[in-house]
Amino acid sequence: MELFYLFRYLQLARDSKYHLGLTALAESGATPHEIMAITGHQTLEEVERYTKAANLKKTADAAMAKLK
Repeated sequence: MELFYLFRYLQLARDSKYHLGLTALAESGATPHEIMAITGHQTLEEVERYTKAANLKKTADAAMAKLK
């Protein structure tokens, strides 16, 4: 049973690093099509989970900059 938990932990750590890497790509300005070329995703919907948060952050930053 302990081996199962160790395997699951390692799997989650790998998935988290993957998600963080793709989110960083989106935040750095990579387009959804560029991300698809790197990851092999087949649809834009699959990539939106990474670009959605990055776009929201950029929009919020742009709105706050207008207050200055």
